[in-house]
Amino acid sequence: MATEGDPLPTRSILFSTARAALSSAVVAMTRRGGTLPFVETTSRSVYLSGCIPQVLGRVSRSMPEQSEVAIFASDFGFKTDRPLEQFQIYDDAWSLDLNFAEVFLERSGRVYISSLPKVFGLPFGGLAMLSEDIELESDLTKSQEATLRMLLNAKIPQLEAISSRRRENLLYLEKKMNPWELQFSEKSTNFPGAAVVKPKFSFNEEDFKTRINAHGVRSTSFFGNQAALIPVHQGLSRLDLDYLLDLTGHCLRESRTS
Repeated sequence: MATEGDPLPTRSILFSTARAALSSAVVAMTRRGGTLPFVETTSRSVYLSGCIPQVLGRVSRSMPEQSEVAIFASDFGFKTDRPLEQFQIYDDAWSLDLNFAEVFLERSGRVYISSLPKVFGLPFGGLAMLSEDIELESDLTKSQEATLRMLLNAKIPQLEAISSRRRENLLYLEKKMNPWELQFSEKSTNFPGAAVVKPKFSFNEEDFKTRINAHGVRSTSFFGNQAALIPVHQGLSRLDLDYLLDLTGHCLRESRTS
């Protein structure tokens, strides 16, 4: 946990982005010519967040007999009940769950990663929490690190309240979802990044993204899963959530294929 006078958890390091943190961690763990990184997600679907292939290039989606780097990438902050002992890196870009991170690192993990813009709405920043046996080097200048630490001084103490508000927003949407359903429930997360909505019909995922973005909403599809994302961040009111739910429904119906 954080020490007195320092908002950051112990053995943590700041980066310009979560992507930079992931790249640094993988480089530190991989020898030249080694095996491809293995990546698993909460849903075990074909979808991977864009930053993963951009950082890693080719990855393995089936666990090799001996993999130097095994990464669990959380889908929008939703946890899995599967064992995590085989994973060295937990990519939790949409979330920041300090208690979970500590347990993961104490058991078998080496690096826990979070995206500060996705969690706090900051203009930049990635956070990596580390186990005792690994060292990473930040890509930030001293000035950038000082700025980010100053911002986090105000944000980290709000983390519990932010988490609570996000869960409330997700639960609010879950209760209003009929006749649709959520792919992940409020019970499977301490810090949701989005509501993942599954309609009762098929739709064109790229067309949905284009349509909802045209309304000024930065949202997207859960590609390959026939699901759409609705933001649940802490800055949203009930009126905002009602609007987003109605707009998502409209754009889904306009993108319907069957």
